Amino acid sequence: MDLSTLQGEQSGFLHLEHPATREPLYEDGKPVGFHTASRFSKEWRQKSAELANLRMNRKKKSTAERQFHETNELFASLIKSVDNLAAPTGEGTSEKVTPKNVSQLVFANERLSWVREQFDEYLGDDAGFFTS
Repeated sequence: MDLSTLQGEQSGFLHLEHPATREPLYEDGKPVGFHTASRFSKEWRQKSAELANLRMNRKKKSTAERQFHETNELFASLIKSVDNLAAPTGEGTSEKVTPKNVSQLVFANERLSWVREQFDEYLGDDAGFFTS
């Protein structure tokens, strides 16, 4: 078998789903979601290596909180663009989500943990990054 026919895609689009109904989310008829690098990308490898090196060089043991922050950092580094998504800022207003603010506005927001979970599931499902 020629494995060159089974190489994972470098990127993909995560179309977010409603957390209760699992229906795809749309804003004004347009999909809501993230264009993201995959686990097969150089972005994934570079950021994963960077975070692993930091952990190895850290004098203190890692904590669950630190792991959570590092995963948010990894996820945010993979996002190339965000489509049709705004997040609450905490003062009754919302702000357009971008690759630069996604970690703070979405991934670190415990009330939006469902978004982080969908992102994690999407990246972990290799089948979504292959064409048949």
